[in-house]
Amino acid sequence: MHEFLFGSERASLAAVKPILLEFQKGDCFYFHRLLRDESPHVDHFIPWSRHPVDLAHNFVLAHATCNSQKSDRLACASHLNAWAAQAERSAPELAREYDSKGVLNDFATSVRIVNWAYTLMFECRGLTWVESDRLEPLPPGRGEALKGLLN
Repeated sequence: MHEFLFGSERASLAAVKPILLEFQKGDCFYFHRLLRDESPHVDHFIPWSRHPVDLAHNFVLAHATCNSQKSDRLACASHLNAWAAQAERSAPELAREYDSKGVLNDFATSVRIVNWAYTLMFECRGLTWVESDRLEPLPPGRGEALKGLLN
């Protein structure tokens, strides 16, 4: 009842950082620059404010600046395509790593949540985050990257 009325509390994501650091080869998810000089942030690809559940396949590692600039926005179509490609390539291995650390994960549910969020954004003609303060609408084919993952 408490979660229904007041929302879920955010979990510590410390166990996720080393896993993502390895899978992303030490790069920021959004701009593929090395995370070495900055403490990486675990970003909710679908922002916590839009879907307050900590499912691990929704996490990406980013520079603090990227995470802050993206804030509670959905990422643009090119970032969505990158998320789908990473998910398709690494989902089973990531699930094993998350399971070994006791991190809640469900790839199929994460894909459905991503699809839901982007469908709503497209239908309301909302703007998505590209970089810095640059925003753009989703193109009509925004769901192409997810089609193979939804089956």
